[in-house]
Amino acid sequence: ACGAGGCSSAACLAGQRQSARGAFAVWDGPGRTMSDPSDIERRKAELKARLAATKSALQAKVGSKRPEASAVAPAPPAQDAPVTSRSRAVEEARRRAAERAASLGLGGARAATGGTSRPSRFGPPTTSIAQDGAAAPSSSAGASQRTTTFMPAPLRLDEYGREIDEHGRVVKTTVVRTLEANRRAVREKETEELLELLKPDPDEMDPEKNPYFDPRVGVHNLERKTRDTFNFVEDGRYTRKAERQRARAAAVLLEEELKRKEERQRAESAARGEIYLGSSSSLPEDAPGVPRNVPNIEWWDRPVAGGDHYPQNGEFSEKAITDLVQHPAQLEPVNAKPDTGPIALPLTKKERKKLRHRRRVEKQMEIQDKIRMRIIEPPPPRVTMSNFMRVLGQEAVKDPTKVEAIVKKQIEERKRKHDEEIEKNRLTPDQRREKVLRKFEKDKTKEVRSCAFRVQDLSQQQHRFKVDINARQNHLTGRAIVWSDFSVVIIEGGAKAIKHYKRLMLHRIDWSARDDEGAADDDDEAGSGAVHSNRCDLLWEGAVTEPLFHEFKTLTAKSEDMGREMLVQHNAGHFWDLAKRFGVTEAAL
Repeated sequence: ACGAGGCSSAACLAGQRQSARGAFAVWDGPGRTMSDPSDIERRKAELKARLAATKSALQAKVGSKRPEASAVAPAPPAQDAPVTSRSRAVEEARRRAAERAASLGLGGARAATGGTSRPSRFGPPTTSIAQDGAAAPSSSAGASQRTTTFMPAPLRLDEYGREIDEHGRVVKTTVVRTLEANRRAVREKETEELLELLKPDPDEMDPEKNPYFDPRVGVHNLERKTRDTFNFVEDGRYTRKAERQRARAAAVLLEEELKRKEERQRAESAARGEIYLGSSSSLPEDAPGVPRNVPNIEWWDRPVAGGDHYPQNGEFSEKAITDLVQHPAQLEPVNAKPDTGPIALPLTKKERKKLRHRRRVEKQMEIQDKIRMRIIEPPPPRVTMSNFMRVLGQEAVKDPTKVEAIVKKQIEERKRKHDEEIEKNRLTPDQRREKVLRKFEKDKTKEVRSCAFRVQDLSQQQHRFKVDINARQNHLTGRAIVWSDFSVVIIEGGAKAIKHYKRLMLHRIDWSARDDEGAADDDDEAGSGAVHSNRCDLLWEGAVTEPLFHEFKTLTAKSEDMGREMLVQHNAGHFWDLAKRFGVTEAAL
């Protein structure tokens, strides 16, 4: 040992521990056992004697070096370090450890070494203790001159691979096993304790108690922020919010209406010189949900109540209550459409050909079945001049002239029947005219369309004839108003007829062409330097609910008012205004 009373080096601590271990060691050598009770008592007495000798030697050594170090004097806390709950806990633990060491009889040694450190079991012994328990004396001079070097104890293992000390005893080791979750919990707990310690003291944040505190400086939040997650909106949340807002807005409007009504009634009462006592109703008369003209009794309750008022006692006439049920008469809807059944899908051209071929095959097979069943006679063979020798066979060979006459007669008969069928199915001129008319009327039933055209010059007879005759042939209705500045043509009819007439007006008619009289006039104008230009423009096209005209006519107007009046009579004056504005726009462009 170094001999210093307050030495806490690893060598001194290891030596003290080895001395105590030697005092308590009971080892009889390998293969020896203690079975005699007297031998056990003798060993106990020897151990007690060795322990007493060791304690007296240690106390004598420590007392000779530092007699005043009999108790543990706690170090005063630093002046600058703040006193916290953790530091107080550490000081309390040190004090309890010192008291426990004093109660065990090791107070001097623990006080000399600091009271908290334990000697390492790997260090070499610094104090040699004899087997009988007497400690070897050491001089202070030799202890001061001797220097010790820490050397780790050699690792000793027995035949089973267990660690043993220098006396051959197995060294017990403690293996601590824990889960990562438990370690994480411990770390979190330590972190929370540290955060609690790092939280600012309320007294330090009080400007009255702490003159150095600046409230303008923000304090960082030491707590861990929670991770942002999705915040889903509840279904119908914004719908209910919008409904509440609309209800509040309606309530505000109703309140304002009540205020205006009250002010108006107050003003009327003041004008009449009366005192306004307030409105008898809190709601306006035209407010939704306010009952008006409520009868004293409903008509369906009058037979049961037996009068024009409901009974006060709640008694009704039971005679009016029967087992009959009154059903209201069921009326047919006014605009009910007839049930035409499911709409047939349109077939393609290939599908139509297949159906036609199937019908013809089925019809022919039906005729063949009737012939097999002898219901009808089989038709005679169709003989011609090219196949009668092959068809008739021996008969044609015997008398070819007679057979040829028969064949020619059959050919003439077939031709006569064919002509009769054609004449029978041929339509008369009136029937043909009705058929064309039905076709155009059927086109009108789907949709009635209308078009308005603006012609710069419709004075030519050729142009007038084409405009008029095509409208009549397509069974169109409308008007053609001819004026010196411009002309307006309005037509109404089916979609197909409108399509043909539209192509006629915009593409087929050459509006720049002139007849003989117009050509002579053009020569005169050409000599004077004037250039004639004519064109046709589509003003409007669309569907109408019903036609405005019953026939097509071509009229000539002497003035602008006269031309507009001709269309106003049929509620079509807006077409004249449209044509006039169109001409002004074209001139501006």
